Amino acid sequence: MATTIPIGDQVAATISYKNWKEAVICLYPGTEELTRYTVNKLHQLVQDNFDLSAYTLGTFLTYYWEFQKISRWLLQHGKIHANEERRLFQQGIPTSLWAKIARQLEILKLTHHPEDPYDVKDVYEAGNWHLKGTDTSVGIPRAKGILLVPTQQQVANNTVLTDSYIKKEDMEAAISAAVASAMTRIETMINTQF
Repeated sequence: MATTIPIGDQVAATISYKNWKEAVICLYPGTEELTRYTVNKLHQLVQDNFDLSAYTLGTFLTYYWEFQKISRWLLQHGKIHANEERRLFQQGIPTSLWAKIARQLEILKLTHHPEDPYDVKDVYEAGNWHLKGTDTSVGIPRAKGILLVPTQQQVANNTVLTDSYIKKEDMEAAISAAVASAMTRIETMINTQF
């Protein structure tokens, strides 16, 4: 359905909604379809994920979903190739977890050439398997150094990471206070015995 829409000082022209929408979108930089995601954004996601100190199933799922969203778009638009996508996904996984995933995939994929990256889906499934029983909260980054209460499942599975639960300064102060209190009690006990 065409309508007459005056644009600026121009004489009213017959224009369709689709053409009008495209004309308006072109006025805003960065809204072009071909610049929705960049390879740099994918590299940044990979680096940010690799740098995480406390890694759980929830953070792994968030990484996978974000990575898929960006990499699928880049693949469809010819910005990256499948092998690059696979390599980047693997690079974003912290070393300790990647060692477990790689061992599992070496056993499961006997004919896989060692120089070829594993398929993203296979890495995702192996990572999912290794992180079972860890925190599954998704999308809410944990503030490092803030006291958080671990779940019963984390305590039972011994997956509580004290580094991410208690501020180091608070721990030092608590230890100093405990030592001072213990010393005072010991002195009192010694003085009362003699």
